[in-house]
Amino acid sequence: QTGLLTRVPGLHTPPAAAVGDAPITAAIPCAAPNEFARTTLRKILAGALGGFDTSSAGMLWSQLAAAVQAQDTTAFTAACKTLVNTLADAEAGDREGLFHAGLHLGLLSAGNLHGATIIPEYTMQGRAADLVIKFSAPEAVWIIEAGIGKSGATLAKKVAQGKTYGAPFTGDVLVCGLRVQSASKRARKGDNRPAVEMTVEWHRRDASKPHGWYELPAA
Repeated sequence: QTGLLTRVPGLHTPPAAAVGDAPITAAIPCAAPNEFARTTLRKILAGALGGFDTSSAGMLWSQLAAAVQAQDTTAFTAACKTLVNTLADAEAGDREGLFHAGLHLGLLSAGNLHGATIIPEYTMQGRAADLVIKFSAPEAVWIIEAGIGKSGATLAKKVAQGKTYGAPFTGDVLVCGLRVQSASKRARKGDNRPAVEMTVEWHRRDASKPHGWYELPAA
């Protein structure tokens, strides 16, 4: 054990070959080993992600963890939207890294996810997928790609990246593309529109479908 995280034995990505000046990296799945570590991570995250209270943070990450445990794409989408809106309400800004941190470390702080392994920045072919979640029962892989942008091209790019990253995996492979669009200004008084909007697409690999993938119905 090192600090707040413990390496998950038997699961890692070997170092990728160097591409240009890019560093050689490897993905090493880790877990928060006990309740003290999980509580400490939640406190750190609550402060770093705009200062929203620890109780609300714990409820949010429990929502994310429950969605992962159930392999429920609809619930996972709803939890991601809650995270985005929470960051906006806390005026944490629209930096993509904040969303990644909340998603990655929030799931790590959830503890034992019963057969789900969380692997942030999973390196393949010299590039890193934002988040990979590997399930053991039933066997499946979720590849999560998120980006900030105002056009649909951002979402299409993220979905395409996820499908590329999915190529080495066997079994049931799903790609989740998320596009976060921030309002240019905070909503004016009487304007009830959300400060941020998130568009989500889920695609499942299926060799019988055109191009080998099909989009899941929107929730």
